[in-house]
Amino acid sequence: MPTNPIKKGLAVGIILLFIGTAIIPSSGQKIEKLSSPASRGNWLYVGGSGPGNYTTIQDAINDSSDGDTVFVFHGSYYGKVVINKSISVLGENTSRTFINYTLEPDWNSHVVMIRSHDVLFSGFTAVLEQGDGVLLRLKDSPNCTISHNIFRAKFGMYLLNSSYASIENNSFFTIVTGMYTISSYGIIKHNWFTNNGDDPRHLSGIKLEVYANENVISDNYFYHCIHYAILSYSPYKNIIERNVILQNNSNDEGIAVYLEYSEYFPPGNIIRENDIAGCDRGINLIGDYFTVENNFLQDNDYGMEFSVFSCYHVAVFNNTFLNDYNGLVMMYGKYGSTVERNIFQGCRWGLSLYQCSGLTAQFNNFTSNTCAVEPWQSNSNVFSQNNFFGNHHYVFSFLSRNSWRGNYWDEPLSLPKLILGILPFIQFDWHPAHQPNAI
Repeated sequence: MPTNPIKKGLAVGIILLFIGTAIIPSSGQKIEKLSSPASRGNWLYVGGSGPGNYTTIQDAINDSSDGDTVFVFHGSYYGKVVINKSISVLGENTSRTFINYTLEPDWNSHVVMIRSHDVLFSGFTAVLEQGDGVLLRLKDSPNCTISHNIFRAKFGMYLLNSSYASIENNSFFTIVTGMYTISSYGIIKHNWFTNNGDDPRHLSGIKLEVYANENVISDNYFYHCIHYAILSYSPYKNIIERNVILQNNSNDEGIAVYLEYSEYFPPGNIIRENDIAGCDRGINLIGDYFTVENNFLQDNDYGMEFSVFSCYHVAVFNNTFLNDYNGLVMMYGKYGSTVERNIFQGCRWGLSLYQCSGLTAQFNNFTSNTCAVEPWQSNSNVFSQNNFFGNHHYVFSFLSRNSWRGNYWDEPLSLPKLILGILPFIQFDWHPAHQPNAI
């Protein structure tokens, strides 16, 4: 059975309350309690008042060996850090243990660099006051864990050839990009992303470049990431699930999830169970072999849009489009794509097709929309066993000839349902359903 939109809306509010209290680190958080896979060796201490404690983080790292832990007492530490050993670097308290740097001029510069495998970096507020440098850079560093940190800069984190990373429970308050990755098999979850400031570049929460494959982006919170919450070019088999994305709006350019396919291989991405509201575009996909299911899209200009090229073998299942101006827009869709068991409620346009052919739309509920279905220069599509309840217009068809089978049109009908349009002027659902179809 489809999700009740009111209950779903309440669930979104509960999720926001939970994330808002859980992700932002509190002043009492004790990072030293985290277990570390690299903490088998000696402990070296930075700051504090203990005899023999180091005064700089880098001096302690230089004297450490693989498997050691560098523990940093709360305070402010000015200077760059390079971690080139398989160690743990732990801050005592996220909101009171600072790594500060004033200026890093360009994208190739950084404040913290990780150049080793199996590193744990946790419990810091890292701040870069000026410049386009990156706060934390990982290069050729697989199996690293970055957790319970706060990043404040134009660019938060950059991962290059650093697969199997775990990025968890961090807060990114950045101007341009929170996290940029060219790495695979990572887990990015329970993080907070927001962009502040005015910059002419495209601003984003997470950006995945070419060959950032088979990552899982889950349970994150994105608020006002300006242009993109999640941006990916040529993605392959990534999973984007259970994220909350709010208020991505910027002069009709704010997109919650934007994925652009690769022409070299079927991407096979899955976008599921995300809550997206108040964006210019909720989910914007270009390409083939996408699965989009169980998402809740509310109060967006475009809930979901497939555009520009073609969309073969796209599956859109069990999504709810509530009060979006445009619910689902599909352009140039081809055979093998399915729109099934979705709810379109209170939208200006529910389902819009432009130059699509061979699609199947079945078992969907269209309720209280201004126009439920709009085929535009779209032919040979099948609309089967959908329910139409209380829409101002059922169908606006222009230069389109499609097949209508067994749909329910507000009331039991004993005669074929007449569907008006422009060239052809009339079409028929020859055997309309006598009662609502089970969905």
